[in-house]
Amino acid sequence: MRSFDELRDQVVQFHKDRPSMDEYNKRPAVIEMALVLESAEVLELAKFGLDETEKYASELSDVLIYLIILADNKGVDLFQATIDKVELNKVRMEIKNFQGGGDNFSTQYWENKKRNGER
Repeated sequence: MRSFDELRDQVVQFHKDRPSMDEYNKRPAVIEMALVLESAEVLELAKFGLDETEKYASELSDVLIYLIILADNKGVDLFQATIDKVELNKVRMEIKNFQGGGDNFSTQYWENKKRNGER
């Protein structure tokens, strides 16, 4: 499996094959809460300084699965939406405004938002 469509289809089919799980996952609030909880598990790895690729792979996969389910439920083409967002960010965050080390990123980010009239 290599394409995002194949991945999405596999995740959606997994849930459709389990009707009670599929019905449960049709409730947006359930998926949104699960997404936050799984994201917190990624944060927990960082909190405890765990840098184990396998653990990150497992937790990040959980986050992606819930994103795919939520996007499918909402009729969002997650692949295209992500491409569109990257293109938007290229315009909003020009390279020239984000030069230098990572320590400067926060300052540069907020200065760029002010330049663009964003809050």
